[in-house]
Amino acid sequence: MGAKFVSLATPTATVNTLGVPCKVDADCTNGKGKRGVDKTAVTAITDATKIKESCCMYLERTVLPNGTTAETKVGTDLNITYYNYYGLTKNLGEANLYCDSSYPTTIKNYKDTTKTASYDAATGLVVTLKANGAQQLKSYCDGGAQTLAVATMAVAAAAISMY
Repeated sequence: MGAKFVSLATPTATVNTLGVPCKVDADCTNGKGKRGVDKTAVTAITDATKIKESCCMYLERTVLPNGTTAETKVGTDLNITYYNYYGLTKNLGEANLYCDSSYPTTIKNYKDTTKTASYDAATGLVVTLKANGAQQLKSYCDGGAQTLAVATMAVAAAAISMY
């Protein structure tokens, strides 16, 4: 069984640039989303290039920070920061969908070995640097894959029931 989807927590910080919940990529560009503690409306994106760079990201923590006491503390503190600023889960077995306005930059950062220990594009598995607790997470552009998967299962179920 996969991770339980949880809503983004209400951020406690005053700045919140990515904490916009979504289900599909269009939720990140249509101007209907809200962000931050004051639920500020997100401006619609109309530039074609920026629309292509926007993505409904999936994030699931699969291994919490570990290592030395100092490494674990750094990773835990980072998770608390991401929770406070973006509303992202800090817990194993939970996943969030949130808007990323520059998906190509996110992937570039995942591939940068000065920022992460490793990134597997096929699985979306990111391993953070040892100094940051060597935690692992799945992170990828979902963009409606959930909807597609449900539709595919429904078609498959219909096809099976015909035999």
